Amino acid sequence: MTMSQEERTLLATLAGVLALTPPVLGLGLGWPFWVWLPLTVLTQLVPLLLARRILERRAESERARRETRERQRPHGEVPENHPFHEVNDLRLPTVHPEYPLLLSATVHWLPGPGAAGPDPERQRAIAVEAVHRRASAVTAHTGALDHGITVHHLRAELGQLRKDEGGYLQAWATDVSLTLHEEDAERLRALSDAAKDLEIQERRRDQERGLRRYLAEEALVDTPTAVVWWLTQREVSGERLTETLGSVEALSYLSSLVRSARTEAATRGTTDRWSVGSGPSDPGNGRLHHVPADVDGQPADPTVLPLDGRGEPATLRVYFARHMIDSTHPDDGQHRALFAREVAELFTKHHMPREAAEITAHYAPERGEAETETTVISDGEITGTTGSRESSRRWEGTHGEG
Repeated sequence: MTMSQEERTLLATLAGVLALTPPVLGLGLGWPFWVWLPLTVLTQLVPLLLARRILERRAESERARRETRERQRPHGEVPENHPFHEVNDLRLPTVHPEYPLLLSATVHWLPGPGAAGPDPERQRAIAVEAVHRRASAVTAHTGALDHGITVHHLRAELGQLRKDEGGYLQAWATDVSLTLHEEDAERLRALSDAAKDLEIQERRRDQERGLRRYLAEEALVDTPTAVVWWLTQREVSGERLTETLGSVEALSYLSSLVRSARTEAATRGTTDRWSVGSGPSDPGNGRLHHVPADVDGQPADPTVLPLDGRGEPATLRVYFARHMIDSTHPDDGQHRALFAREVAELFTKHHMPREAAEITAHYAPERGEAETETTVISDGEITGTTGSRESSRRWEGTHGEG
């Protein structure tokens, strides 16, 4: 075992420096020669010890490499005609369960010592199974498309002589190769490309969502903010300011659109509604009925009135007045007509002729009938005691007969 040229040069330089140091110090400081001369001899022991240590470490490293090579290949006592068997297209698992790799190799084995043991056919099965198990442990953690790199790890693993689990024999493999069906490779490449495209699309959607949120919640929240945002889109100059002044109206309109859209989104799905159709328990009477808010996004029934401030005020007042009249006198047409006339007069008093006309027109038949039957009934008799109401009915009957 010899040292390299660099190591020899380094040790020679060190020896020269150590040899010159004691004489120079001794002559410069006036030491007697019997002091610095022994020091010079002793300093030369340092390069010698270093050289010995380098040679020992190199010998240990070479011995370890030799032992490793001996363990990884059959010993010289292995017979030339040791048994072997060629295998082809053994399925090996990968991280993609639907896409296995196919192993082809030459499996070798050496029977264990002793006369007893499995027969040759079973030995072959045990050797193939041992090699397949070792190969599966390597490929199970790799991708199917990485078989070009995996095959090198597999050759290093299967090239080592190892015993099977039962200790019957030692097996290894040569001529190791891995393949993947071309159809599977095309599918995996297509899936990989699709995943990359989907990631790009998601990133673009996230960017678009962020831009929309920024415009709706910050840039166009009101007209002044929209004008400032528009100015910052390019370098501010006199020409830019003039151009922005001409765009204030458009920016104000955009801001109002954004605010109205935000308000509509906040109230969508939470609006209480009333229907003028027939209720489930009161059919055919045309009264107002409460309808739960529409939360499924379906078009609203035209007979349903939204109570979110968007309905026409006159229409809402008429519908609520009708609901009040119908619910106050549900089974008494005479009093319902009188009440309707009073409500219409109240609308007229407060300068609401349209509402008064609609209420009067809706309850006109009932009002006419009520006037015919009650022309001789005074207000005091209507609000009087029970006895007076009975006498009034008797008088009305007599009056009708006359």
